[in-house]
Amino acid sequence: MRDTLSSRATFVMKFVFPTIWIVGFGATSFAALRAQPGLASGAPHRVAGAWVITGVWLVCSIVLLWFCAPLKRIRMRDGRLLASNYRTEIEIRPSDIDRVTQNKWVNVRPITLHLRAPAALGSRITFIPPSHVILAFGQSDRLVAGLRAFADAGQQATAEPDTVPRSAS
Repeated sequence: MRDTLSSRATFVMKFVFPTIWIVGFGATSFAALRAQPGLASGAPHRVAGAWVITGVWLVCSIVLLWFCAPLKRIRMRDGRLLASNYRTEIEIRPSDIDRVTQNKWVNVRPITLHLRAPAALGSRITFIPPSHVILAFGQSDRLVAGLRAFADAGQQATAEPDTVPRSAS
């Protein structure tokens, strides 16, 4: 597997894009509300349009934050998986991973590591894999298979009991 498993665009998708979109669209919404002369002027459709823009801005901002805020940077170093939110970095052992899933319906196809127990970054670690042309809709990326093999190796290592053979006496 590669050293950095997450996309180079993770920082932009987590911090830059939401900030620009929310501030830019919010400023437009605020300007539309401030420019309205009010209902007394006989233009209620303009006031309603400004409130629709504001509503769309609020809903889209919530969805954008719901998707972008949990994104993490994932690296593989010396057989260890490292997850970072750009402030804190944790190590994820293979035995910590319960399952690996991928959302195939979102264009960036985020991958989520579901952990057995909550860690410092939460119980789910979501990241965007490096982009590539996807010709087979509905199929998981090769990276998902590699992470599942990584997790399965940890499952098998912890499932084997550390027993010492007994002598027959």
